Amino acid sequence: MTVLRFILNLLITTALLFLFNTFDWLTLTDDGVRLTFGSLLTWTSFGSVLLIAFVMWLVTHVVGFLYGISVLLTFGLMLLAYPFFGWAVLQGVEHFMPGTLTLHGFWITVLCGWLLMFVRLSSSKN
Repeated sequence: MTVLRFILNLLITTALLFLFNTFDWLTLTDDGVRLTFGSLLTWTSFGSVLLIAFVMWLVTHVVGFLYGISVLLTFGLMLLAYPFFGWAVLQGVEHFMPGTLTLHGFWITVLCGWLLMFVRLSSSKN
């Protein structure tokens, strides 16, 4: 069940990335060309965005680990920065994949990051 939830969460993240690209809240590129609605339906562009979603999953764990350490070191004050967790993940993905993802503006990145972090299937334990 956890593998299925992981795959569905990757697909949800991919769909949200396509949607944000369509709204021009962030820019997805494939081989240096901006993805448009017509090119979104090709397998190469879908695979490229799926790769971005997978890197987001990896960066989420790294940022979560660093966030947990910073909460401990600041005696809980870092909990105030939790709404910016998604922003940090998107910044990390843009850093590791600069040719495929470009972010626009601070607040729109915060909104996209927040939506990408919270629109997902959660485990039954959470």
